[in-house]
Amino acid sequence: DYVLTEFFIKLPEVVKNLSEEKNISIMNEGVIDDFIEFAKSELSLGDDFKVNLVDNGDDLDTLGNYNMDKNTLTILTKNRADVDVIRSIGHEMVHHQQNSRGDLRGNPEEGETGSPWEDEANAKAGSLVRKFGEMNSDIYDL
Repeated sequence: DYVLTEFFIKLPEVVKNLSEEKNISIMNEGVIDDFIEFAKSELSLGDDFKVNLVDNGDDLDTLGNYNMDKNTLTILTKNRADVDVIRSIGHEMVHHQQNSRGDLRGNPEEGETGSPWEDEANAKAGSLVRKFGEMNSDIYDL
């Protein structure tokens, strides 16, 4: 019993250390999936987009990206807390909503800091995370 007890006490720390050494992102995929479904409902979105979670951000200029031609969200997960990842997902989902409404044209100014499109995405993403967090407080666990 002692060995098993010690094993289960030390296992989370060993897994955490291993993941950091190997740069492995351990994400709670269930929470991510639940958030996507929640945000789809809140934003009145269908299933006409795809979310790609990536550990390598070489092809990204930021932590997330929305490709309006392919309806694809690409989110960097490496070394990020689940709550930060879901905030990025929410932000990019708002851009998908903007695209669905016909608000995006693909102009560079649409992605500039302080633009109406970015401000809306930031505000709605924050609200989505807060509402989701009220029902799933474990998203704040590191």
